[in-house]
Amino acid sequence: MNTQLASLAPQQPGSLEKVKLEMALSLQDIEDNIDAAIALAADTIGGTVLFQMPTVEAVSSQSIAAIAVPADNTVRLLLVNRSGDGQSLDVEDAETSDNPLGEFARSHTTMMWFLSATVARAESDHQAGTTRH
Repeated sequence: MNTQLASLAPQQPGSLEKVKLEMALSLQDIEDNIDAAIALAADTIGGTVLFQMPTVEAVSSQSIAAIAVPADNTVRLLLVNRSGDGQSLDVEDAETSDNPLGEFARSHTTMMWFLSATVARAESDHQAGTTRH
């Protein structure tokens, strides 16, 4: 039994990354290992998996993943929801999602970028023999 990508509403402008992820997911066999399938689909389109986790309390979803995808000079955050029955995936833009984990994905990404920049600056300062406070 193949898991199918859920039918989606007509695409809004700027959702090319969403369509690319949907297409990459549609080529994956998610029944054996959903985490690996999502990671491979994200990698295929140049994206990065930020997190994947079960949604134990949610009735309409088994799991959710957040994917960061480069888009022009920015990054688009996409959510991949696996339906409660496990038979379909739904991809949505985290910026326009009413899913509470959309805000979590945005906050998580901001924190990761801040930490990455802080570490890079500290390493650069260390190599230069300086410190910043």
